[in-house]
Amino acid sequence: MRAVVVVMWLAGILAGVIHVLIFCMESLWWTSPNVRARFRQSPEQAEATKLFAFNQGFYNLFLGLGVFVGLAVVLTGHPVAGLTLVTWSCLSMLGAAIVLAASATQMQRGALIQGAAPLLFLLVGLVHWAVRGLAILAAVILIVARISLGRSIGFVPANRGIVSTGAYGVVRHPIYTGIFVALAGFIVRSYTPVNLALAATLILLFMIKSVVEEHVLKVDAEYADYMRRVRWWWLPGIA
Repeated sequence: MRAVVVVMWLAGILAGVIHVLIFCMESLWWTSPNVRARFRQSPEQAEATKLFAFNQGFYNLFLGLGVFVGLAVVLTGHPVAGLTLVTWSCLSMLGAAIVLAASATQMQRGALIQGAAPLLFLLVGLVHWAVRGLAILAAVILIVARISLGRSIGFVPANRGIVSTGAYGVVRHPIYTGIFVALAGFIVRSYTPVNLALAATLILLFMIKSVVEEHVLKVDAEYADYMRRVRWWWLPGIA
């Protein structure tokens, strides 16, 4: 997971640096030959739009500063506030790049340069927060499933009374669903081929356990009826 954070920081820093450079080109170097060529401007056009570009450049400067200030706030021990500022700045950068690409097809290369780093930060950040989201989701599923089950729980397959309400009205093995979600979060957070193989093995074992349990329980007419009413084993609409 440390690698994910490093990539987020590098993408954020790169996005900030690019937008500070855009500020320099628009507000400081707009009429220079190299910048005019990059923005496809003739000397007359550059001179006519110099004031507009000067103002536009500061928008990019403030977005770049938003990233750097946000990262600095993270370093001071306020990660939520800091990352919120960085995320908002990167969303604004990406939005501006999309507008540029859509409105000026000849500037699509520039839009790609402008939007790639913010997009990378946002995507990697989504993965980073998805891990926490999966952990919370797994905990919620397990708690709801355990409450729904009541006292009808045990390690050996046996009919301890049919539970068909709560989480058991959605899937027949919601506790295993919670375990599967937790394992998915574990893989996203700590991916290695070995961890993936271990998680896949555990999931397969729990699936086999589900089959064995239902083989024992389905001889009961009430449970067989429950199986017909609740079709899904672990994931509603999927399996």
